[in-house]
Amino acid sequence: MTHAPASHITCHAFCAIGLYLARLLGEVARLQTSGMRDAPANITSMVGSANVMVFAFIRSLAATELSSSGYSDAANILRDWHHHHDMAVPLRIDEPHSPTELRRQLEDSMALFERAEVLAHQLACMITCALGHTIPVEPVSPYLLLIELRPVSHSPRTHGPTPDPWPPPDRSSRDA
Repeated sequence: MTHAPASHITCHAFCAIGLYLARLLGEVARLQTSGMRDAPANITSMVGSANVMVFAFIRSLAATELSSSGYSDAANILRDWHHHHDMAVPLRIDEPHSPTELRRQLEDSMALFERAEVLAHQLACMITCALGHTIPVEPVSPYLLLIELRPVSHSPRTHGPTPDPWPPPDRSSRDA
């Protein structure tokens, strides 16, 4: 499997998400130092959206790697994941969250974002292995299914007696 670097996705997406996470972390840190007990709902929603964005970026990197490896159908399904499943549930806005809790969640998202290429590569490898076990490479002929398998013999020769080993060298001439 060829490893597709993030430059195939776009460096701009990587930079934009990184900048968004850094600015959001700065805002949450300001809230935390101001002594607010509960963060505003829009900041709570932005932290949840940042987490969803990081997971979408990882899926996008994995999809690029899958398509470069020839698994374009799996890549398209991975890219259109949000159409087939519910989006990852963002933080509930009706519950107030402390800035400390939001900072911890945002730092977790940032740690995932820093490992995005590694995680995407592992995800693509896992999907490739799963597809390799489920999709046959070539169609199997029905005649091959009728062939009886025989047990494999452990001896190198399957018929006749084994020959005597090579005779040892004559050492009597050296002793004299």
